[in-house]
Parts: sequence; structure tokens; C-alpha cells
Amino acid sequence: MFGLCLGLYQFYVGKIKKGLLYTITFGGLLIGCTIDLFRLAFTKTFKDANGFPLIY
Repeated sequence: MFGLCLGLYQFYVGKIKKGLLYTITFGGLLIGCTIDLFRLAFTKTFKDANGFPLIY
């Protein structure tokens, strides 16, 4: 859970700039990581740096 707030998943999917931003701002003050978690879990529209959907 702590890695989610620090944006480590952004580095994993190849979004380096967004990962650095999330690391510095603690996940966009937890708003950004909450939105990304919602997009990943419910709408399934979270994509990697190449535009491919993330399949889990």
C-alpha cells in the first residue's frame, strides 16, 4: 500500500515523469493514486507508457 502512494507502479508501467511527480507529492496528495486505483480496479482503462491496457 505504501508503494502505491509513492507512485512506484508508475515506474513499473513506464511513466517515469508521472512516477517522479507522484513520489515527490506523495501520490498527488493521495488523490492521483486513488483515481489510478479506481481506473485499474473498476473501469480497466489504466494504460502503460505505450498505450496498451494493463492486464492483471
